[in-house]
Amino acid sequence: MKITAVRTHVLEAPIEQRFAFSQAWVDRRVGLVVEIETDTGRSVGATATGRPGRSPP
Repeated sequence: MKITAVRTHVLEAPIEQRFAFSQAWVDRRVGLVVEIETDTGRSVGATATGRPGRSPP
C-alpha cells in the first residue's frame, strides 16, 4: 500500500459567546482534518486540533 494523495481540510466555526483566557479572546473554534489516500483506493482521515480562533481584545 502506497500513499497517493494527502489533502488537508481546515474547519472553522464561530462560537456564540466569545470568552477570554490569559493570552487572548476566543471567538471561534478551529480544527484540521488530514485525509490520506492510498493506491488501494482507501481514504483515511486523522484530526488535529489547532489553536483556538483568536480576536483582538
